[in-house]
Amino acid sequence: EARLNELGLPGFTIPVKISCGNHEGPGKVAIQQWDANAKTWSLITDFMDADRDVVDPLIKEDSEAYAKENNITPRDCPAS
Repeated sequence: EARLNELGLPGFTIPVKISCGNHEGPGKVAIQQWDANAKTWSLITDFMDADRDVVDPLIKEDSEAYAKENNITPRDCPAS
């Protein structure tokens, strides 16, 4: 959060903690709008959860295909 404030982006996102098994944090999304005149971002929706039942299988499928195409052995990471 301190770094976001330093960059002039206070409140730009919720706190994010990543790990080997989770590269996206809590997986929440929100819509923001850029005001070019004021040079500021405005949050125009609340943060909401992604539809994990839809998104997770797509991410897994693409990740596995990318690893196979690029001869990458995926890591075995805990889910947390």
